[in-house]
Amino acid sequence: MKDVLKMAPQQCDLLKPLFSAPSNNSSSHKYPEGKEFAVCLVHDVGIISPSLPNVFYYCYRHMKKGSIKNGFKMLFSRFSRQFNPFFNFEKLIELERKYGAISGFYFSVLNKGEKGYNYNISDLACELKNIRENGWEVGFLGSPDSLFDLEEIVSRKMKLEDVLRDKVVGYVDPFNSLNNPENWIILYQAGFEYMTAFVDPVNHFGESVCYPFRAYDPEIKDVDITVLPLNVIDFNASESFGNANLNDDDDIENTWESIKKIIDYVSECSGILTLRFPSEAMIGNGLFFYERILSYCSKKNVWMTSGKKITDWWRSFHT
Repeated sequence: MKDVLKMAPQQCDLLKPLFSAPSNNSSSHKYPEGKEFAVCLVHDVGIISPSLPNVFYYCYRHMKKGSIKNGFKMLFSRFSRQFNPFFNFEKLIELERKYGAISGFYFSVLNKGEKGYNYNISDLACELKNIRENGWEVGFLGSPDSLFDLEEIVSRKMKLEDVLRDKVVGYVDPFNSLNNPENWIILYQAGFEYMTAFVDPVNHFGESVCYPFRAYDPEIKDVDITVLPLNVIDFNASESFGNANLNDDDDIENTWESIKKIIDYVSECSGILTLRFPSEAMIGNGLFFYERILSYCSKKNVWMTSGKKITDWWRSFHT
C-alpha cells in the first residue's frame, strides 16, 4: 500500500491543485445540475482473457488472502465467462449507477501476436453494445504499434467503431505521448476529440492543474484536442488497492486519507478529477476501494461522468 503514497509526497500536498485554485471562478463555469465539481471516470480494458501465468498469479493472491471461492473461480476463468472476473462491465455499470455515476471503457484494438494482445475486439460486439445502450462510453486505448502512425490508428479506430456501430471520440494515452506534439496532430486528424493523458509535472504543471485544457504548441495550427489531465490516480494505485491487506486497518486508512485529500483539494477549487481504474483491477480489494471512492464522492455535490460528457461540456464554453 505504501506505493500509493509515493504518488503523493507529504500526504498529497504535491497533488494539491495550486495552479488551478487561484484561477477558479465559479461564475465562469457552471457544472450541469448545479454541481460544484466533477469526477471523470476512466476504465482502460487491457485484460479480458487472463493468460495461464495470470490465472495462477491471481489464484495464488486470492488463496493467500483466504478467498477460496474467488481462487477457484480464477482457475475456471479461461473456460467460462461466468467465472471470469475480468468480464465485469455489467457489474461496474450497476455499481456506478448505484452512486449516480457513469464512466467510459477504453478498449485496445490489437492484432494477434502484438505485444499486449489479450482479446479480439470483434468478439466483444455484445459487450460494447450493452455498454453503449446503457449510456456509458466506449473509447480507444492507445497501443505502441499505432503510436505516431496516422494510417494505423485510423484503421484501428474504424475497426472499433465498426464493432460498436457508433463514433469513438475518446483516447486514453498510456505512453505519456502528450510530450510529443506530433501525436496531438495525429489524434486530431484521426477524429478524436479528447485524450486522457498523464501530464508531465515539470513541463505542463501537471500536479497543479485539475481542469481540462487544449493541447497547444506555437508551431502547430488547427489542432483541437482537449486534454483531460490524468495525474491523480492511475494503475499503480489500483494495483496497490488490489494488494491491500484488509486486515491492516492502519494500512487501509492511511491510503484512504490520501485519496480523500486529493478529492477534497479538487472539490475546493471546483475542479475536475480524472480517475483511471483499469477494469482488470476492479476485483477483490480494488473494487472495494473503488466503491469507497464513489460513495465518498456521491455525498458531495459532484458530477461523476465520462470523458465525452466532460469534453462536450467544457467545449460548450471554451471554443
